Amino acid sequence: MLFVDDDSELLRLLREFAEGWGYETLSELDSRRALATAIQFRPDLIVLDAVMPFMDGYQVFDALRGEAKTADIPILFLSGTGRDVKSRLKGLEKGAWDYLTKPIDLDELRARLAHHVSQRQRTLLSEDKATEVVKRTAVFLNHSINNLLCTIQLAAELTGANGTPQEKRRAGLVAKNVQGIHDVISKLRKIKRVVLTGYIGDERMLDIEKSIEEEAPLLPGAPGADEPDDEAVADEKGSDDKSRER
Repeated sequence: MLFVDDDSELLRLLREFAEGWGYETLSELDSRRALATAIQFRPDLIVLDAVMPFMDGYQVFDALRGEAKTADIPILFLSGTGRDVKSRLKGLEKGAWDYLTKPIDLDELRARLAHHVSQRQRTLLSEDKATEVVKRTAVFLNHSINNLLCTIQLAAELTGANGTPQEKRRAGLVAKNVQGIHDVISKLRKIKRVVLTGYIGDERMLDIEKSIEEEAPLLPGAPGADEPDDEAVADEKGSDDKSRER
């Protein structure tokens, strides 16, 4: 599980207690790094402080929900202002699974962590089975459709080789589209998880692009985010120097 809080001592204690209860833990002091860490490690639960500098917990929550790889991770808000009903409702209305207030009761914390992690693991088990079905289907489709595409492409090439200029252009168009179909089908074999998107009405379909693994982004303003590459900076500097020499 991932703990996100700007209080280093509280983070240390939370991890110490959670690890004593048998959980593997991660922590982030800088709220802007929370999204990248969550995407990289896919924790079963995120315990998120509501009040932090740079980005507060509600902004981090929105970023997590806006990213396909973290959208379904349970989030438990933790706040010293949580005794205020409006603060609790704000987190719960956003879709947080739970809300704990400081000072923390350890028995309550242990019970809530156990409940949410257990729920998450049951959900992941179901998703894993669905992903395996999709992967097996993808392998079958990839093989079957590629055989058909190969036949179409060979027929087009034979037609174009001895045909008129117009027939050759048509053969080239067929070959181009065959390659496009091949590229789409190949993506099915790269699927790592099942991500669904809206289709028609209440119907949903597999979102291939979001189901493929991507690198974990940093939240805007996080240390290291959008920083220029050293080599790129050197190349740019070198170009400027040459321009001045001219």
